[in-house]
Amino acid sequence: ASGSEFDQPLMRWLADRMAREYVASGFPEQARGVYALLAFLFRDRTPAPAEFPGVPNVLSLDGVQEGVMRSDGGQFIPRLVTAVKGKGEVSTHHAQQDQGSFVLYANGEMLLLDPGYFEGGATSHSLPLIGEPDGEALDPRAVCPITDVWEKGPLRSMTVDATAAYAPGRARGQAARRARRVFVQVGEAATIVLDDTVPA
Repeated sequence: ASGSEFDQPLMRWLADRMAREYVASGFPEQARGVYALLAFLFRDRTPAPAEFPGVPNVLSLDGVQEGVMRSDGGQFIPRLVTAVKGKGEVSTHHAQQDQGSFVLYANGEMLLLDPGYFEGGATSHSLPLIGEPDGEALDPRAVCPITDVWEKGPLRSMTVDATAAYAPGRARGQAARRARRVFVQVGEAATIVLDDTVPA
């Protein structure tokens, strides 16, 4: 439906791929196979591309303040992917203590994962923690923008300013005057995280 609505070749290609994989796997319960129907609902007559149409090597979504860096945007499953979490103005049911966290996919394996809906605390995410962390170490609704998104040759980079998320812990010594994380991905070789953290 999205591919037709927005004339988006990537969404058309993904819908067809998902439908094929659902059928091949016998619609397992965790895959929510009912969503395969969306590959055809409100579908126009424009065919999907035969091959993965590609995506940018580095991209940040301004509305939700989330970003991704890929070693090769021309491959559906590249060798190295780094996904970065900020926080936009709009709060959703997924508001968690995860601003500045990241997940990492390398050489066919998920190496750092987001724990999902039921593990929303800061200690369950890939974050710097100040002092003795507890269940309310960060403000899950604090806006934390992604900035300085750039690419040059094999290098991709983006920065998350998560300072606002650390404000609630001030009385417990967990706050920060500055909490910025700079992510640099070097092609398919490495992801480097540079923490610029100043405790309050």
